[in-house]
Amino acid sequence: ESSRSGFKLLENLLDWSKSQTGVLKFNPIKLDLHEITSNIVMLLNQTAKGKNIKLESRIGENVFIKADKDMISATIRNIVSNALKFTNEGGNVEIVAENTNGDVEIRIKDNGIGIKKEDLDKLFKLDAHHTTPGTNAEKGTGLGLIICKEFVEKNGGTIKIVSSPGNGTEFKIKLPRALENAY
Repeated sequence: ESSRSGFKLLENLLDWSKSQTGVLKFNPIKLDLHEITSNIVMLLNQTAKGKNIKLESRIGENVFIKADKDMISATIRNIVSNALKFTNEGGNVEIVAENTNGDVEIRIKDNGIGIKKEDLDKLFKLDAHHTTPGTNAEKGTGLGLIICKEFVEKNGGTIKIVSSPGNGTEFKIKLPRALENAY
């Protein structure tokens, strides 16, 4: 667990430093959201099974966004990983999306422990280091969501959290929609 935590911290620090120094290449292209989320579910399914959590993507085919694949994959993977971390055994985590006025809104919802109102604002601030142990005492670095916010904004999107203690959490990510027949 200690090695995993250290590795996650190192990954987050590398991603953040690359984004801050401009080394991280930004390559927005047409992305199939169904494909991206299916791969993430497959990758994190073992973690979900370990806590008896139902993890699913309800994103159908032909939902396309215009974004950098690495940045958006890392963002969704990080948020789903957090959802699993803060959901009790037997819970649910789902990913859904819908087209809205020229955008796609991706929602990652869990029925986990939720987040206190006073802690919501701290999650995206570098100077307000905030980390909470997961339901099985999983550790975090406090950097993951800061990086997610930067990646979403770099791709012309927005990220918002709706949560309350005991009622789970929902992340809402809006990204530019790519037309089916584009490039």
